[in-house]
Amino acid sequence: MTQNISKDHAGVRIPPPVGILVCILIGWWVQRIYPVAFPPTFRGTLWIGIAFMTIAIGLVISAALRFRAVKAEVKPWKPAGAFVPPTGPYAWSRNPMYIAFMIFLFGAGVAMRNPWVVVGLTPL
Repeated sequence: MTQNISKDHAGVRIPPPVGILVCILIGWWVQRIYPVAFPPTFRGTLWIGIAFMTIAIGLVISAALRFRAVKAEVKPWKPAGAFVPPTGPYAWSRNPMYIAFMIFLFGAGVAMRNPWVVVGLTPL
């Protein structure tokens, strides 16, 4: 078994934001074919979803600023170039951007009142 030691990146083939968009579009499409009611039925779900998406965007920005501070590459398909120290969001998670993407997808599903988008968290 040989290892590719020169590989200095995560090996990501699809950029994470593209995966989120695909999950949202598939969820929207499946909801049109197999509509499922989204609990709860109160009107605040739009604002709750927007709040989750806003938190997620803030977390991505915070994490990206940590990358920029050490001159590391944010794009996971490129070599990192530097180590991001465990401060800020990296103090409590190794991959805060991926957590933010999951929070964003959850918020989008809640805002759209679409359980299929929330189900998209599983394969993503």
